[in-house]
Amino acid sequence: IGSRDFSSSDAFVAHCPSVRRKGGAMAGWDLEKLKKLQKGPSASRIGVKVEACTQWDPLSRELLGRLEENPAQLQAAERAADRILQTLSSICSGLGLVGDVKAFGSFSSGLKRGSSDLDVSLLTPQGAPQPDGRVALGQILQKLPSSCENVTKVFMARTPLIKFTDADSGLEVDFCINNQLGYRNTLLLSAYCEFDIRVKQLGRLVKDWAKANGLVGTAEGYLNSYAYMLLVVFFLQQCSPPVLPNLQLLAKEAVPVVDTKWDYEDVWDTKFFEDVGSMERSGNTMSVGELLVAFFLFYANFDFDRHAVCLRLSRERVPVNKFDLTTPTNKEQWYVEDPFDLRHNLAAQCSPQARAKILELMRAAGVSLGGGGTWREVCQPKQDDRHFIRCRVTASVTPLLLLDEFGPLGLQRLYYPRPLGLRAGAIGKVEPQAFLEFGSSRARRAAHVKNEVYIGDCQVIMMDAPVAAFEEATQAWNYDLHEAAPEARPPRGMPTSEALEAALAAPLPSDDDDDFAEGEEDKDDEHQPSMLWAGPPVLAYQ
Repeated sequence: IGSRDFSSSDAFVAHCPSVRRKGGAMAGWDLEKLKKLQKGPSASRIGVKVEACTQWDPLSRELLGRLEENPAQLQAAERAADRILQTLSSICSGLGLVGDVKAFGSFSSGLKRGSSDLDVSLLTPQGAPQPDGRVALGQILQKLPSSCENVTKVFMARTPLIKFTDADSGLEVDFCINNQLGYRNTLLLSAYCEFDIRVKQLGRLVKDWAKANGLVGTAEGYLNSYAYMLLVVFFLQQCSPPVLPNLQLLAKEAVPVVDTKWDYEDVWDTKFFEDVGSMERSGNTMSVGELLVAFFLFYANFDFDRHAVCLRLSRERVPVNKFDLTTPTNKEQWYVEDPFDLRHNLAAQCSPQARAKILELMRAAGVSLGGGGTWREVCQPKQDDRHFIRCRVTASVTPLLLLDEFGPLGLQRLYYPRPLGLRAGAIGKVEPQAFLEFGSSRARRAAHVKNEVYIGDCQVIMMDAPVAAFEEATQAWNYDLHEAAPEARPPRGMPTSEALEAALAAPLPSDDDDDFAEGEEDKDDEHQPSMLWAGPPVLAYQ
């Protein structure tokens, strides 16, 4: 194939055809130039020599081995999902709720793993009377069978939902009302996965990498898993030749969906070309290993200051100006547009520190894998037995109240923020929050039944927190450590029946409380009380 010069440093990697590995390093990669990329933005002109190959490279073989799933586990999860959908459909029909109960999200898009959660929504036909989501969910909650454990209300979210664990399968379920856009987004990703298996492969690998490196979660200032999938699809559309077409540009007939997520009625066009089985496949023959290296370096050198990740407008080698899109933005903020909800920039909550860390680890991963490194070296989950929940508290929510409330649910330690405890040198906006530590993910999940209950005068909004978020918080704020009394902990961290009953009997939000945050995001700052002294510590955590 010879040599090429790429005038666009943003796209040079995506335009590299298939390469082979010699002596552990991919032939054709200029490793000295790749190392320079690790130090910051690339030069405006980079030359890369590439050579064709006819066999998979060792990296791809390793990656495909990592992607193997247990067929029996997947089949069991699918059977459990079918049973759960039937149960929820029967409950909705019995309550007179019109519509179809549908699964969406990774479980339905072709990206599921045996351990994936099940996202479900009741979809009311367009034009039919729309039920009040919180009222309908409250009614459904009362009808759930005893096989639904750890039932949790999340009604303060912009999209209210109920969460529960299916006791027979262990499957975690999130159920909401009329998430029409979520369902259409799932169908779009499913179509891309059906078009080329490398979408599913690369998507799973990128999501695994982001999770292993603590780069997932808008509450922590990072991107969510769905945003990473949009990065994958956009990258594959930008390859030369493209791995993926733009299915939205190919569609002709509009598919309008009414959405009220932003507190007023929007009508979004959710059309895309759905008959992907009739389309000619891509001429791009890059292996999953080559694509993964190219993905990391493509975004490590992407011009986020000017351009957006936008599937809707994606054309090969044509950048999308982020300042021409619907939502106002600035030079520093990344822009990852939702394919249908044009008001939604999925990178809007991505912090400067998170953006820097994502780019740093992308550069490092691209250089390491391109230079003969292994997937295990760049995607090795940290082993840690600590499991945290975090929540904001008012002055009336003392450590003693939290210990009394969560001690019977398996709480081991409480980290309570000191008043005026901001550490010198803390970077960015820092908000003190209490951290509750549990001994297992099972105990932490069971404790979520207390979400949105009132403790003192505070309705507690609980969110899982990765260990990295806890460590970052303790670097920015001084905390006091309170040990939970061992006798207060039930065996294996399971909640008592009294605690479950009290959690489920908690009052619903009032009609005039309209301050809902997106997903399970934090509420607006102006509604948060100041942090005051709440009692003496057992010992200081510094």
